[in-house]
Amino acid sequence: MGHNLTLHPPPSVKAHGADRRRRFSARRLSLALVSALSLGLPLAAHAASGEFLLDGNDSLALTLQEAIDQPGDHHITLLKNLDIAGGLVVSGKTIHFALDGHDLTLSNAAGAGMQVNGGGAVDYTGAGSFTASSTAGDGLTVEDGNSSAELTGASTNTGGAYAVHANGKVTVTVRGDVAAAGNLDMGIKAENGAEVNVTGQVTAADASAIVAEHGGTSVTVAGDAHGTRPIDASGGAIVTVGGNATAGGGNAIGIGAPIYIAADGANKIGADSGTLIAKAASGWQWPIKDNRVTQAWCHKSSDPNRRDRPYHLGRDMKGPSDSILPPVLAAAAGTVASAGYNSANGNYVILQHSSPAVYSFYAHLSNISVKTGSKVTKGQQIGIMGNTGASTGAHLHFAFVSSLSANGGYYGYADKCSGDKVTYDGRTYYKPAYVIDNGKLP
Repeated sequence: MGHNLTLHPPPSVKAHGADRRRRFSARRLSLALVSALSLGLPLAAHAASGEFLLDGNDSLALTLQEAIDQPGDHHITLLKNLDIAGGLVVSGKTIHFALDGHDLTLSNAAGAGMQVNGGGAVDYTGAGSFTASSTAGDGLTVEDGNSSAELTGASTNTGGAYAVHANGKVTVTVRGDVAAAGNLDMGIKAENGAEVNVTGQVTAADASAIVAEHGGTSVTVAGDAHGTRPIDASGGAIVTVGGNATAGGGNAIGIGAPIYIAADGANKIGADSGTLIAKAASGWQWPIKDNRVTQAWCHKSSDPNRRDRPYHLGRDMKGPSDSILPPVLAAAAGTVASAGYNSANGNYVILQHSSPAVYSFYAHLSNISVKTGSKVTKGQQIGIMGNTGASTGAHLHFAFVSSLSANGGYYGYADKCSGDKVTYDGRTYYKPAYVIDNGKLP
């Protein structure tokens, strides 16, 4: 059975203490609510105490939590602004708030601002704000049983908590901003297939703005993401940021800003500029997870031996640690067109792909894990990063080309380079970041 509850300042009603409330059994509480509602009697709210009273002969004091815990789903209309300390828990039922131009503020100094679980659902309509915050836990926690929540903002200032924590097959919609202000507080943690959508921005003062883990998990933010790590995604999670993903806090890694972006299971660091727009997974991934760029696309070399061809037609990268040679992975499914050794590339692998029709090239490997003619899947190991051939230190040279040359060729440098593609010596070279981000050729 559902209830329509109207929350507004009470008329002249005497206060009711705890002894008065305890006289009513759970069944009596339910009957009192149903009786009052059947007579069209509204539920009223104390401005100071956050308690609610049934107007009329059945005067009964209830907190908002007690009212929501009555059997059935509830449609609650606000006729005033309400500040509810102590948070709110919704489990296994649907609660709808009609704001009608008023603000509903949930805060908690001893736990989450709002928890939704057990298949529960909370949403709202109308102008006004509906926010959840905490100084001792997550601002909003939504977990298990296809639970869902919709509100206008969420925040935490706790230390090591999340402004929004979504776990399992749940849905969270924030029609506003998400903010994490405390030491090591994170903006959004989404995992185990959760879906989170934010129409505003996500900020974290001292940690990751967005953390997304596991396949089936998705986070979409229309605005900016800003944190010491703006985006940290892994395990097949997909993160989409419509604005800028920017790093702060002095934790820069490698060249430029450390921007972590989901690429259908593989993290990447975009280091070509201090600000990078994050994009959804394209079906491609970087061949080294958590890679650090050592020489970007179109970089002009100062090496006098490269005076005639100084421009870099690919992307050189290392793994996250100088002491470990990471595995090199196939950027997408394909066929091994060539695998071998020459003096320029050292140990190399070239994969042929059909969508788009292009070859991906991996050079200077310490060893090769595949054979010419074999089929590979995206993310399959094809070798180990190394320092073979014309290399002055362990790294991977990674490139996209339109066609092969004899014996693997050398897809390294040219006399010109600009934009997202360059035609040189009978072949076209494509900027790796463009292909990885978009899943197509420029």
